[in-house]
Amino acid sequence: MLVVFICGMVVNSKTIAQNNFSKKVKLQKTTSSFKKIELQEVPPSVINAVKNDFKAIIVNAYINSYKEYKLEIKSSESSSRTVFTNSEGEWIKPTK
Repeated sequence: MLVVFICGMVVNSKTIAQNNFSKKVKLQKTTSSFKKIELQEVPPSVINAVKNDFKAIIVNAYINSYKEYKLEIKSSESSSRTVFTNSEGEWIKPTK
């Protein structure tokens, strides 16, 4: 079992697997608020990551001052969900 200790949080491989992420997830402290943006403002790397990893489309997109994206996505197999990524399409899990 893989156990990672980051910033006072323990995350194991089971936790990450439960989130259905097929890529590595980075934990990041996000204190900046998100503002809504138009879908055409989302970088291609982020759009491709959503398509490839979730087989989903972006319904709403938000960005913060760190150029991190909060995305509301929807796939044909599941209900809507919210995910977070950086501008390179790498999944992040913001900490509070």
